[in-house]
Amino acid sequence: MPQRQSSSSHFPTCNQGILEHEKSDIIVSKQIKTYIGVEICHCIAVIYLFIVFLGLQPVSSGTQQSIDSLLSLAASRSIDTIKVLHLIRAAELLQYNNPSHADSISQLALSLSEQLNFRKGINYSLSNLVSLQITRGNYAEAETYNRQLMDLAVGTDNLEAQIKALNRASVIQYYTAEYQKGIETNIEILELLNNQPRHDSRLYALNNIGINYERLNEPQKALQYYHEALEMAVDLEEAYAEAAIAGNVGIIYKNLNQLDTAKHLFLQGIEAARQINNINLLIDETANLAEVFLLQNVLDSAEMYLQRSLDLAREINDQNGVLKAHNLRGRMYSQKGQYRQAVDALLLSATLSDSVGDREMLMNTYHHLQENYRNLGNADAAYRFLRLYSNLRDSIFDLDKNQQLNELEAKFQTAQKSAEIARQQIEIQKKNNQRNQLIGMVVYLILHRATIIMDLNYR
Repeated sequence: MPQRQSSSSHFPTCNQGILEHEKSDIIVSKQIKTYIGVEICHCIAVIYLFIVFLGLQPVSSGTQQSIDSLLSLAASRSIDTIKVLHLIRAAELLQYNNPSHADSISQLALSLSEQLNFRKGINYSLSNLVSLQITRGNYAEAETYNRQLMDLAVGTDNLEAQIKALNRASVIQYYTAEYQKGIETNIEILELLNNQPRHDSRLYALNNIGINYERLNEPQKALQYYHEALEMAVDLEEAYAEAAIAGNVGIIYKNLNQLDTAKHLFLQGIEAARQINNINLLIDETANLAEVFLLQNVLDSAEMYLQRSLDLAREINDQNGVLKAHNLRGRMYSQKGQYRQAVDALLLSATLSDSVGDREMLMNTYHHLQENYRNLGNADAAYRFLRLYSNLRDSIFDLDKNQQLNELEAKFQTAQKSAEIARQQIEIQKKNNQRNQLIGMVVYLILHRATIIMDLNYR
């Protein structure tokens, strides 16, 4: 059965700037007016905040209370744009360690920016909020904030800001499985980039169209955009993009059983990842290469690359990389006929998949477990994992089906509304015509009567 794609390299846009701030004025973007009474007090507060935020001191409960106190003081006095930027930077640094606190700080920064009519502060605060809500899985809220960013960008005719807002929209659409919308959004980006020297944005838009076509199970269309993106990445010497996109293309060729082509692409991805020493990409690409060797039944090479991927994943505590390695190891033991060892490795992969919430990998692992238990002659265990596999598969497919039905329903409702509006317009026009006819008749009768009276008087 087709294997799950590598998550880290599958959507490089997220790692490459959609969810990060662009560096400008100490603010990093992907995505108050505060004097504390006495100036020296303000300086001490800001220095202390940055010591904590930059990780020079662990964020203990006491430190957290100090941060809350400083922010309370900061909000209680007159405000200026520099302090808004400090707050935005603080929220960004707390995004992953303390998302709830980051949300509060971003909301405060947004409110103060609006009071100051500080456009840059508003943009950066909204960008932080979009990024934060995506990270937390609150996609509806992320979309709301992103619409505000798009409105601001369109209102100021800011092309760069429009592209960033569309990029964020495409991320949200990807994570909410709105793949067709994601394609349309990225095509809109390409249209905005016509005659523009923004090669990096074009590169990622092409890649993201490929990703969405892949999720729609249209591999040939995906390959068309992937190849164009990969060629551009090589020309621009963008090693990260080259590694990630080569992995995406390789996965499609692997699923199409064109294993030699897939192997070449994974090796290309490994070399590009080494150039920039990107451990996450190396974990993915070496695991992908191990899987190709496994499918070709070259088990020594499969085991070598599998162990490399596992060692790297353990080095940085990448649980996704570890669980994929154990899944591959279980399959390798199964091919060797060592079904007991295969079951042990697959059970570990299943536990890790469940703990990180990787439902597709868990489904895949259940499938292999039922096969190995069957080969061991354990019918009860084989049946149990077959049921688990079937139930999870149906659950995942139902989610996809529900998403498609929701999209169809939305389109139907839109069509209904359009038809209702058209019907109402026809009714209004009809009533207007009837009213005009009545007015015309009344005017005619008045004029006719006046003509008769004038004629009688004349006689």
